[in-house]
Amino acid sequence: MENLEIGAKIKKYRTEKRFSLKTLAEKVNITPSMLSQIEHDQANPSINTLKLISAALNVPLYQFFTTTNNVAEDVVVRKGQRKKILSSGNNSFEYELLTPDNTGTIEFVLQRFKPNSNSGDAVQSHEGEEVFYVLKGTLVLFLDKLEVTLNEGDSVRIPARTPHFWVNQTDSEVEVIFAITPPAF
Repeated sequence: MENLEIGAKIKKYRTEKRFSLKTLAEKVNITPSMLSQIEHDQANPSINTLKLISAALNVPLYQFFTTTNNVAEDVVVRKGQRKKILSSGNNSFEYELLTPDNTGTIEFVLQRFKPNSNSGDAVQSHEGEEVFYVLKGTLVLFLDKLEVTLNEGDSVRIPARTPHFWVNQTDSEVEVIFAITPPAF
C-alpha cells in the first residue's frame, strides 16, 4: 500500500496555520506528545482524531488521503479543471476556485453572475480582506452604507468584516475575480 504521509501533511497544514503542537493538540483534545508521534508517523490517528484535526486546521478530510506524483498538480490549475466550490440555490451565480485548493493563506476565485442577479439573500462579511476585479460587465456593490458601480477593469478592496452585497442589474453575464485572505470557502 502507498505511504500517504498523513503525519507530514498534518504538520505541513499545522505550520501553515502557525499553530504550535500544543495549540493544535488542545483543539483536538490529545496530548502534544501524541500529536508529535502522529506527525512523525510513529502513531496512527483514528478516523475521529483525523476528523477533529481536519476541522481544527480547516482542511478537508480528503486532503490527508490524496497523493500526487507531480508537483505541478499541487500548484497549477488548468482551464476546465477548476473546482466549483459553491453555487447559489437559485443558480444566479457560481464560483470556481482558481487556486489548487483552499489550504493556503489566500484564496483566488472566479465568480460569474447571471443577468439580473445578486450575490445572495443576505449581506456578507468576512474575517479577512477581499480584493475584487471586474473582468467583464458592470456590477453594483453595496459596501456598508456606500453604493458603488464597478465597470469592466475596475477593482475594489473590501476591508475585513465590512458588510457587502453585489447586484448585476444588467442583461449580461458579469465575471469577477476575487482574492480573499484567509480563505473563506
